[in-house]
Amino acid sequence: MKYDKDKIAPKVLELLQKGMSLREACKGEGMPAPSTFNLWCNEDSKLAEQYARASEIRAELIFEEVLEIADDAANDFIETDEGAIPNRTAIDRARLKIDARKWVLGKMKPKRFGDKVTQEHTGEGGGAIQITIKDMS
Repeated sequence: MKYDKDKIAPKVLELLQKGMSLREACKGEGMPAPSTFNLWCNEDSKLAEQYARASEIRAELIFEEVLEIADDAANDFIETDEGAIPNRTAIDRARLKIDARKWVLGKMKPKRFGDKVTQEHTGEGGGAIQITIKDMS
């Protein structure tokens, strides 16, 4: 199928900026496969830059979503005859959703959302560390 990149690419970018993944954005009728969109980006540096920016916006939306999930206590308790008890299923599901999003953010934007390495060891000029073993006998 032949696609009009100039018409479709902006639609894909808009959906990404609304928080959709590339796979989700490309599921709609008349949309290209994600591989086609990636090919367009490989061939068009301006589109590649726009895609990178849309991905940054998407990452920020996912970050905000993590906070929303964490702050939503609506289903944290179940009312019983003995009173309110923790709803382990809802709490565990929220934890899973948060952990999945944190992992994705760490991969999408490791400098901003990845686990921090507290200390980095490098050799001379930032290269590999050289180890010399001397025979002491």
